[in-house]
This record gives sequence, structure tokens and C-alpha cells, in this order.
Amino acid sequence: MVLLIASILTFHEAIRLYFISYLGSSSTFSFWIPLFLILLISGIIGMIFWKSTYSTLIKSSILISFNILILGSLFLFHPYYPEDFENRSTMLTSEEYPLATLDSISDKKITCFFLVTCPYCETASRELNAHFKSKNIQDIEFVYYAYEKTADSLVNSQNIEVPYQNVESDIFFKVSGGQFPVVIKRNDDNTIQYWFGNDVNFGCFDALGDK
Repeated sequence: MVLLIASILTFHEAIRLYFISYLGSSSTFSFWIPLFLILLISGIIGMIFWKSTYSTLIKSSILISFNILILGSLFLFHPYYPEDFENRSTMLTSEEYPLATLDSISDKKITCFFLVTCPYCETASRELNAHFKSKNIQDIEFVYYAYEKTADSLVNSQNIEVPYQNVESDIFFKVSGGQFPVVIKRNDDNTIQYWFGNDVNFGCFDALGDK
């Protein structure tokens, strides 16, 4: 049972990132695709099983339980929250944000600040890396608060292709604001879009990919 649930969740994440990385899908669209595919596969399995010689009651009970298990697992571990699809960025002017300090760390249009011990940072880095591979997002850099070897090991283990650097000084927290993950986007009108914590969501990822 545990193995089945783990396989479903792994399939869901793999398919979602595949659609982003190789088909250029948005994060919002890719959230729903695995659900439809899993439902389709479940339907095919159900149709095959329905032709078995078991009684109608047994077949109905098994199929209902099977679908509850699959959908329940998905929505338990990948719950749907409407606010996850909203772009909740904070807009700041150059007077409100220390641009000069940011420039001293990175000159990329999009700069992401991650802690190596933050699971939400790991999730965001995988998502943004998929968008980078699909060329939805290009002018981007990851900044890790970590020793160089620690950052290198993390990046290699996650197969990150986005350019990155490590920072060991407290300037990391001054620029990022201290609530992680943090994503900062420079706009052409000298304003800054700033996402942090739970605001780094599907809406954020799709907004970063807007041309």
C-alpha cells in the first residue's frame, strides 16, 4: 500500500516536471495534467477489471476503494489551494529596496535566495530549474547561503542546471529579507518584484516566465 502511494506521488511529480522541462508548460497547467493522466489510467484499469468474473458488488467495491486511494493520496500530499495559483508578488521601487546591495551579489534579472536546509527552497529550485530547461526562464541565478562544497553537493544531487553561487556572509539576509525561499525580479521600469515564503508558488513561477 505504501509502495503504491509512493509510486503515485513519484509519477505525479515526474510527469509534472516533464511537461514543464520538455514541453514548456506553465506550472499551473502542469499541476493538473498528471491528475488527468492518472484518472485515465485508473479508468482503463477499471474497464479491464470490470470484465472479470467477480460479482458486481465486489468489483464496484474494489474500484471505488482503488480510486479513493489514488485521489486521496494525491490531494493529501499535493493538496489544491487556490491561493497557490495567485501571483502574490510585492512591488517595490528602487528607493524601497537596496538595489546596489543586490547588484553586488547578482546582476541577473531574476535572483533566487535559498537555504540548503529549507525543503520549500528545494521544491522551488526544482520547479525553476524545469522552467530554465524549457527556456521559459533564462536570465536567472540561484544564491545559496552555504559553504561552497555544500552548495555544489546540493546542486549536483538535484541536477540543477541554473547558474548558482554560494554566499557565506550576512549580506545574504540583508538582501533577501530573511523569509525563504525568496525570488526577486528586476523590471525594466526600475521596480522590483519580490516573492517570499508561501508567495513563491505556481503563480510566481508562471509570472517569472511571462515575456
